[in-house]
Amino acid sequence: MTGVRLGLLLASMLVAGPAAAEEPAPTSADAGALLRRAIDEIGQARFRQALDLLERAERVADDPKTQGQVQLYLGITSAVLGDGWRARGHFRAALTLDPELSLDPGRIKADVVRLLEEVRRGLKGTLIVRLPSDRPTTVLIDGTPAPRKVSLPVGAHRLEVRGHGGRSLHTERVVIGVGAVTTVRVAAPGDPEPAPRPRRGRRVWTWVALGTAGAAAIAAVAVYGAGTVDEDELWQEKTGPARGEELKASLRHKQDAIYGLLGASGALFATAALLYYFEGRAVERRGVTLTAGPTGVSLTWRH
Repeated sequence: MTGVRLGLLLASMLVAGPAAAEEPAPTSADAGALLRRAIDEIGQARFRQALDLLERAERVADDPKTQGQVQLYLGITSAVLGDGWRARGHFRAALTLDPELSLDPGRIKADVVRLLEEVRRGLKGTLIVRLPSDRPTTVLIDGTPAPRKVSLPVGAHRLEVRGHGGRSLHTERVVIGVGAVTTVRVAAPGDPEPAPRPRRGRRVWTWVALGTAGAAAIAAVAVYGAGTVDEDELWQEKTGPARGEELKASLRHKQDAIYGLLGASGALFATAALLYYFEGRAVERRGVTLTAGPTGVSLTWRH
């Protein structure tokens, strides 16, 4: 009886064979292979199988780039299977890990691509552009004028800085992360300065001419006043012939003085007007420099 039982046991072992070895648990080194297998399954429209592989890869992936790719394809698979809420969560996680992730509209359904971009627009970062404060500059983000501090959707953007006359001074590709503050310092040594306005002189001699002209005018008024006193005395009945001749001569001298002072005042006013425009200024015309100074006007030929 014992022999029969032993024979049956040996027969069962021969038929069953050795116990099947269990599949080892995947490790972080397997994450890439699981992701590639999942992408192949998606390409063949086997989304349930792809979802299983991606969930296994999600548990073991430890590289941020691989994690971002896994989350991206989990979002694609969830969106295709009709779970939009879960797809948004995976897309949000993917863009947080790698803001530059995107989908090819030629390979992925348009509504899935739109869903990813919608999630991207809701995730923001801040860009600060530090510019030379003494030069006029314009900041453009993706071709659109923008302030020096701006909130942008995550991902890659084209930064351009233009200087005087619209000249491009700096172009750079910047990547904005979720909640991150990215600072770009721009130095523009090649930017030509705007042509400075000509510096005006202090016009010292203009004010001297004006002051002298005013003094001459005041002196003429004073002499005129003295003349009216002499004229009143001349016409008084008690004035004798000798005194009358003396007063007439004085009036003639005063009249000549008034005319002279008024003429000098007018000439000085005209001179002051000319000096106002020319004093201390250099006017360049075809290589000739015209300079006015206290000694007169000088011409200098520029070679």
